[in-house]
Amino acid sequence: MSVPSHMPLEQRLLLVGLVLHFARLAGAREIAAESCTQTAVQMAIDAAAAGDTVTVPSGSCTWSATVHVNNNINLAGNNAIIRREGPGTQLLSFASTGELSGFHFIVSGQSDNWNGDVLGFANAPRIHHNTFESSTAKWMIKGQGEPTTLIDHNTFRGDAHVMHLYSGGDSDFDSKAPYGTDQWVFIEDNNFELNDSYGSTSWAAVDYDSGGLVVFRHNTLNNSFFEQHDRCRSGLTSARAFEVYNNHFSKDSTGWKAIDLASGDGVAFGNTFGPNWSVPIGIYKSRDACALPASEVPGAIEPMYIWNNTQQDKEVELVCTSTSSACSEMTWIDGQARPDYQPFTYPHPRQNAVRTSAPVAPTSLQVTL
Repeated sequence: MSVPSHMPLEQRLLLVGLVLHFARLAGAREIAAESCTQTAVQMAIDAAAAGDTVTVPSGSCTWSATVHVNNNINLAGNNAIIRREGPGTQLLSFASTGELSGFHFIVSGQSDNWNGDVLGFANAPRIHHNTFESSTAKWMIKGQGEPTTLIDHNTFRGDAHVMHLYSGGDSDFDSKAPYGTDQWVFIEDNNFELNDSYGSTSWAAVDYDSGGLVVFRHNTLNNSFFEQHDRCRSGLTSARAFEVYNNHFSKDSTGWKAIDLASGDGVAFGNTFGPNWSVPIGIYKSRDACALPASEVPGAIEPMYIWNNTQQDKEVELVCTSTSSACSEMTWIDGQARPDYQPFTYPHPRQNAVRTSAPVAPTSLQVTL
């Protein structure tokens, strides 16, 4: 296939990219696991190669050990229910740039596993259209979030914290955050339907530290909240930056903070809050005796911008819940949009990507610019 020379350069490069993309996918296969059992699923995964899709049939299975995905494949359940009863390792380790979808994960019983009772992930996967249920009071998901990681259209239920993310560490503070780009972890269009069983602080829907750039948008939360950790509380590099917008936070009983900020900089706008949140948006330096690196003090590199957030149709401002001396160190701007800021495309383009199994390779491939 030849690319017409009369086309503008940008269009020619786009066409070349599409041709090469489908050429790379030409060898992709679909591999069906014989059942939803741990052994059958692991065997199908081990037989797959990068770009393949492993499908898991519907059914209900109990796994007693971790299933590992390390080969950049897609793992697709067809409403398969995967259970773990009692203490044990996480159900699934997903170190892949592919997709995880279509599962209903259920873990129950007490556990000392803080590494993600349901899922541990790394690289830049898309995790979508799953249901996660847990009653362990620990984290459902732990992840090493990379740019373009996308977590969307999942439902989270039960009595547990939901996801804890890590990222690039100190290097994330070496430059200004790339606002409005795709170089963030995106968490969008999820439902957090947790039980009102963790007191006024509620269950954490998302927490992150060790750097990290997190976009949290268009989610619905009940009895859960968004938070960061700074170096004083976690001992790790503080969370780097946030974009939190167009979410709805509700609470069945009286709650403390719905958005709990602790470090770096970011934007929060267009969020709505139910009446039971005492402090819809709060900022907090956790320990006055802890000396944060200068760059990690909230608002040190750039201010935080907070605007157009409402509780019962009344605009809310950020509230500092630290001591007055700690509050004086932080920098934020209420009621003003961040200059020149434009959100990244919504929905994320990866939502609209078509996963293709075993496409036909183009013939007579000849790319001429």
